[in-house]
Amino acid sequence: MKTLTLQITKLNFDAILDGSQKQEERQIWPNTVKRYIVDPDALELELIKYDALYLINGRQKNARRLTVEVLDAELFFEVDEENKQITYFENGIEYDLAFVSYSLGKILSTENC
Repeated sequence: MKTLTLQITKLNFDAILDGSQKQEERQIWPNTVKRYIVDPDALELELIKYDALYLINGRQKNARRLTVEVLDAELFFEVDEENKQITYFENGIEYDLAFVSYSLGKILSTENC
């Protein structure tokens, strides 16, 4: 099973745990792009397929954790009111504002909950 480990806030952790949050979104940053995209330099971007997300609420050794099934993932780019792609600069390089959205399924396991 291919699993992506992510830190998550208490609010979102609780919402996923109780089943009220069915999506988890992450902004793709230059330093995290290889975590989400198969080949960032390709003309057509392809998301890495994950079977589950391993979500950690906190940084302590005994932090709450859960593993949740990933049903689907979608890559999308942020656009403005004129439907133009939003970009930003980091270290003098222009990047598109991109996100990945994971559709969540059943909770596979929990720890310290």
